[in-house]
Amino acid sequence: TFTIKDSAAYYTTGDFNISDNPNSVGTLNLQNSGLLSSAGTIFVGKGSGCSGTMNQTGGTTLAGSWVSVGRFYGATYGHGVGTLNLSAGLFQMTNATTALIIGEDGNGTLNVSGTGVLIATNEVRVGANSGSIGTVNLNGGLLATKRVYRPNLSASAYFNFNGGTLQASPGANANFLSGLDSASILSGGAIIDSGAN
Repeated sequence: TFTIKDSAAYYTTGDFNISDNPNSVGTLNLQNSGLLSSAGTIFVGKGSGCSGTMNQTGGTTLAGSWVSVGRFYGATYGHGVGTLNLSAGLFQMTNATTALIIGEDGNGTLNVSGTGVLIATNEVRVGANSGSIGTVNLNGGLLATKRVYRPNLSASAYFNFNGGTLQASPGANANFLSGLDSASILSGGAIIDSGAN
């Protein structure tokens, strides 16, 4: 377990891996006014059969490349499991050519709640590759992006609205929310904001 809190800052010019090796377990806690800045890819649950969790309850994440939650699958250990929990603070992707991937080859879950703000500058891919599983739970806060979709029909992709706002960023794709197995509206309701489009 790695915790960044108070006014601490962690910078990396390479990838940042939470649970890198097969069958491993890893947790990152980002709290208070802490800062995580990664120029490389942020992997949450990278290895096959692993369990990786990022809990952001405050502070700022600056992601300069891809973000992959639930990266690999392996015949021996099965799906890597990744969970990104954002309940407060800012998670900002700064590269307009990359994507936030929830379930790349593994099993990925994104939970946005409270006052958390996630800006995926380009797009959110839910269930990227064959056999992967991706779930987005929008329980509060704000998720802003140009597109939310499943790029591979052999993957499983779910989006659950239960509060919060899904906002289309400027220049959003015409097929803004598409291709999912299901988009469910729960008791907290759904707000989809067209933004400046």
